[in-house]
Amino acid sequence: MKIKNDVQEIIENLRHIGAIENQSEIHKQMDGTTEGLVYLIKVDESPKYVLKLDQPDALSLVEQYKKTYPDAPLLLNLTYTAPDKTYSSITLTI
Repeated sequence: MKIKNDVQEIIENLRHIGAIENQSEIHKQMDGTTEGLVYLIKVDESPKYVLKLDQPDALSLVEQYKKTYPDAPLLLNLTYTAPDKTYSSITLTI
């Protein structure tokens, strides 16, 4: 399965549904730990979110892990996962 890579469309969708702020902007692409793509998103010039695009099975595992251990202090807050499991937004705690 091909990873959805229209990042600007994803950002617009996340803004539309209220998962991220309207002033959120893609800052840069980062190195990921899987074959997926990872982008840093800033709000008012401060890093706030990570957008992760990956295979649905990989993102499903992340979502399942976060639901199993919701209070784990080292896990970041999973803000939103697309219904088709092709991308997720994660809130940074910097």
